[in-house]
Amino acid sequence: MPVQGTSVGGLIEALYQKYQEKADYVGAHDLTTITPLYEEAMKDPQLEDLRTLEEAYAQTPELTLQMGSLYRLRNYMRKISTGNTACNGQGGYLEQMDPLNPDHQLCSKGSYSAVDADNSHADALWRVEAASDEGTFYLRNLNTGQYISASGVSNNAYAQTTDNVAQALALKLVPYGDMQYKVAVASNEALRLHVSGLTGTGSSARLMFYNGEDKNTASAWYLIHARTVDVTTQEAANGNFASTYLPVAVSMPEGLKAYAGKVEGQQLMLKEVGETVPAQTGVVLKGEQAATYSLPIVDRQVDPVSDNALGGSLRYQPTEGLSYFLLTVGEGGAAYLPATAENLPGNVAWLDGTGITAPQGLTFGGFVGLDGVTVNPSAPAPYYDLSGRRVKCPSKGIYIQQGRKVVIQ
Repeated sequence: MPVQGTSVGGLIEALYQKYQEKADYVGAHDLTTITPLYEEAMKDPQLEDLRTLEEAYAQTPELTLQMGSLYRLRNYMRKISTGNTACNGQGGYLEQMDPLNPDHQLCSKGSYSAVDADNSHADALWRVEAASDEGTFYLRNLNTGQYISASGVSNNAYAQTTDNVAQALALKLVPYGDMQYKVAVASNEALRLHVSGLTGTGSSARLMFYNGEDKNTASAWYLIHARTVDVTTQEAANGNFASTYLPVAVSMPEGLKAYAGKVEGQQLMLKEVGETVPAQTGVVLKGEQAATYSLPIVDRQVDPVSDNALGGSLRYQPTEGLSYFLLTVGEGGAAYLPATAENLPGNVAWLDGTGITAPQGLTFGGFVGLDGVTVNPSAPAPYYDLSGRRVKCPSKGIYIQQGRKVVIQ
């Protein structure tokens, strides 16, 4: 396979990086034995090392589909934003549609679509569950708990959902080569999962069943072992913040900390959760930088966090006129402010506002505290310095008050 490089060492490094790019794809060769060879070769790179690396890679076992594991399914050709336009090798991740999610509006009529690939989307996480016959499996969406249904399966029919595993569709992988697969209906392998090319009809990149097309088409899929979920922190005057509420437990990478919350009087006190955040647990994340962090998935049961007032939902949900607060990160600072939209976004941590006032500003101490709005409406809102520390008696300078920068002369 051709690779770019300006020296023997550059060629070896470029080749290894090419292997790494698809290291988690079903059908890729296992890098376990390749990595030590690469590391040794880079000490004194020779052309012979390049050939040795290529030969060793070709001889290592291919990764196979693991029952019970989490995957993302990437279509070879199509994605929701471009519909019928070919995106060879760069199609979207299969996601279950959420009618309230703005990212899904182009396929509002469908149950599933290939959405532009984004590792922050929990809707793109699928658990492969063993079906009754050897080599067959069901696909269960981790964010909804629903399966692709066996109901109505026929050529050109659109895929449906079901909550009942007894009504789930058994599937089977058929290799096309180059890590591409036909995801075939187990009872009729001529039918396969296919992404429609319709656009502008509420059915863009909609999942359907089809009895044609093979490799390098909208009937070809990559299956990628899902090992991380991405979260992006945004910069504020008092730090870099995000929130999350995921269907799977995750651990904190270097430079990122997670905090659970508890309402105490007029404060939402935040305490550090530790290295691992359980599934379906609302947390505030603080990063050393405003950046995208890849959170390693911990695919096992993790003890719940106690006394956590931060909630969330896996899917978008209407507020139905009730009071909620969402983490808002802006130039003036980060705070939990009243939700103004009709729907709460999925996979973020919100605060149920029943019986409490809106927190504002962040302070750091033994706990991380979000100071609440005073019950007395005539009392002045508190001031914070640019590091997020509350200032009782502000002198001349620049401060944060109610999420805005103010200057005291």
